[in-house]
Amino acid sequence: MSRYTGRLAAVAMMVALWNPAALAGTYTFDRERTTITYTVHTLFSRIHGRFRDFEGTFTYQPEAMSASSVRLMIDAGSADRKLPRRVFDTVRYPVIRFESTGGVDDIAGAQATLPGRLAMHGFEHPVVMALTIQPPWQDAQGRWHPRFSGTASVDRRAYHLIWRRTFSFLELFLTDQIDITFDVEGNPA
Repeated sequence: MSRYTGRLAAVAMMVALWNPAALAGTYTFDRERTTITYTVHTLFSRIHGRFRDFEGTFTYQPEAMSASSVRLMIDAGSADRKLPRRVFDTVRYPVIRFESTGGVDDIAGAQATLPGRLAMHGFEHPVVMALTIQPPWQDAQGRWHPRFSGTASVDRRAYHLIWRRTFSFLELFLTDQIDITFDVEGNPA
């Protein structure tokens, strides 16, 4: 048996033995294993960055996913690129907030959606997060850590995210799409 086959078999066995009811509960975002990134689209490329400071919790109900929920607060000033800090106007609007408004829906295998409201730059709009639910893992203390990833694409003009108050040459190259992507791993709360 090759190393790859052995690892694959171990992962398959772990997932097969996992008891979904044992995962039900409230979790906090693991700050070491969770990443929250953004992509600002331009006509010629994409500007990628990461938010470094955030807090989040989620309830996970694997046997009744419609009862699951997510709450997230992001420090907009923790963006690691200067352009998005200017676009997000982090001095006046320091927090980006997402809160689910319903449970996980439209489940097809590991793919699902999560409706919610995204608030940033003084505006709040409904969004639908496209989710991928990943297999959980169990630590040495026997605690389970559920994982998921998701992306929400938003129209920056709906949030009045502009380069400057007056027209800027850069404004010609920014498209209206900004993607916010979450790769989340939970710690039991």
